Amino acid sequence: MTKKLILLSSILLIFACNGSKKNETIKESAAQVTDGQNTTVVNSIGELLNEESQVLVEDWREYQILNEELENYYSITAEEALFKAKDISIYAQELRDSIRLDFLDRPDVKIRLNVFYNTALRLSDMSTIRTISSDEVKAEVTNLLEAFSAINGKINNIVIQQNLERELRDFEK
Repeated sequence: MTKKLILLSSILLIFACNGSKKNETIKESAAQVTDGQNTTVVNSIGELLNEESQVLVEDWREYQILNEELENYYSITAEEALFKAKDISIYAQELRDSIRLDFLDRPDVKIRLNVFYNTALRLSDMSTIRTISSDEVKAEVTNLLEAFSAINGKINNIVIQQNLERELRDFEK
């Protein structure tokens, strides 16, 4: 009876040790995902403001701060992107809440600002997920930069439209 008990205890001990090895493997895999986040995320530069648009928004402090911060996101590691994500989401909220130019206080601009803000919040939320992959962060950084590019494109289009309307009025006179 004692031999059977010793044999049963040995078998249980062997299986218990193998189970802890599986846990170590899972921990190593998670560490590899985290270590993999040091790869640099490189994105192409989206649409920038044209010269006339730049002049019009130069006094919009929130836009200028965000634009400066996002310049770093065109070439950034996933780890850095997650580290700075909370700040970007705060700047995005400030931008959304501070439309200082009357010609931009329109639903189509507000929609783009909301999309950008929501994308920034998603990236910020990703920083709280331990097992997030570098590819997922890269995709969200790309979405963030595309949303900001859409804001720039909309501002440029509004300025161009206003110029055309002004030229048309001048032509009709």
